[in-house]
Amino acid sequence: MRIILIALLFNLALCSATAQQQQIDSLTRELKKSTVEDTSKIKILNGLSYAYYQLNTDEGIVYANQAIALSEKISDEKGMGYAYHFKGINYAEKGDYGTALELYRKAAGIFEKINEQRRLAAVRNSTAIVYMRLSDYASALDLYYKNLHGYELQGMNMEIAMTNGNIALVYSRMGNYEKSLSFNQKAIEIRKKLNDEKGLADLLNSRGNSLDDMGKPAEALPFYRQSLYFCNKINYVKGIASANSNLGNVFNEVGLYDSALYYTKNAIDYYQRVNDKNNLAVVLSYYGNIISKASNQLLLKEGISPTNKYSKAINYYQQSLSIGIEVEDISGQAENWLNISGSYKKMNQFDKALYAHEQFIKLKDSIFNDEKKESIHQIEMQYSVQKKEDSLTVIQQKKDIAANAEINRQKTIKKTIIQR
Repeated sequence: MRIILIALLFNLALCSATAQQQQIDSLTRELKKSTVEDTSKIKILNGLSYAYYQLNTDEGIVYANQAIALSEKISDEKGMGYAYHFKGINYAEKGDYGTALELYRKAAGIFEKINEQRRLAAVRNSTAIVYMRLSDYASALDLYYKNLHGYELQGMNMEIAMTNGNIALVYSRMGNYEKSLSFNQKAIEIRKKLNDEKGLADLLNSRGNSLDDMGKPAEALPFYRQSLYFCNKINYVKGIASANSNLGNVFNEVGLYDSALYYTKNAIDYYQRVNDKNNLAVVLSYYGNIISKASNQLLLKEGISPTNKYSKAINYYQQSLSIGIEVEDISGQAENWLNISGSYKKMNQFDKALYAHEQFIKLKDSIFNDEKKESIHQIEMQYSVQKKEDSLTVIQQKKDIAANAEINRQKTIKKTIIQR
């Protein structure tokens, strides 16, 4: 497992904790001035709900509920759709994915009803993120491909880049690195053209993940370093934490344990401070990996007795496992059981090692069975066929335009410019 950053298609930008607090302070002042219960007040409440999702999800939910109540009172369906969406984001951040999915369904229903296609696509993206965290890759790909299809038709480059990047992440988690790297490269090329350093940092990080998972840590290292460079340049705090975590993991793999501990500790500290449970679980597991392989001298420096290193590593794996169960991260749970099994084996506690390995097998089987493989194949085929049909339609439309150009030239030009 690697630390991944999944792009969110929201109008508000992901920012550092300091910038978020500044935004919250500004919105709070606006809310105090707002004496009329209208759509403007709903926008402020929704803005607060979203701004809080990385700092205090309980507060975020409170503001979303206020926005929902006011939206119902004045019949503001669009405001209600935003409120359900942002409330879902807060629940997803808490790791309550069942509630998040139900709220996303409500938001999607509203946006579909009022024909807010961009907001519908944003909700699909949020829903796909949850499915990805639940290791339901077929459902995640289905939503991402639907979004990609619409964005390509409209030539929405920023959104195309985001969705290509997210599809790459899904394929990487599935172990299909060839497709992952292909979609990742498409996204990188667009981000470079757009001069989007934050998006580029995320994609470089993801590319390093795929290369590392392919057993090429030396090739992954420069991509992680590039990602960290851009993150530091723009003070992208969450990206800095992710790059630190992944650098720590790579240094662990190549046996440079001093560096591995340095970067992993940085990541643990950040994720604990912001209560990012999903990623904290990952870096705790990394720390266990480092301890199990570090030299006696380094262990003593860390205050760990070399004779207890495997039991200490298991302690970190179990902490990670507990969080993984809490946030329903099946893939993470499986990896921790595998690590626990290996540690017990080295301690010659074979009964415990066997039990842990059996738990690993059960979880891996539940993640990727034959039925899910077939679902993914069908989704890919559907997207391919739809794209071909659209291409034929566009070709025919161009022929029709050319045939009628002299009859109604100005009308034709307007039709080619407008995008739906």
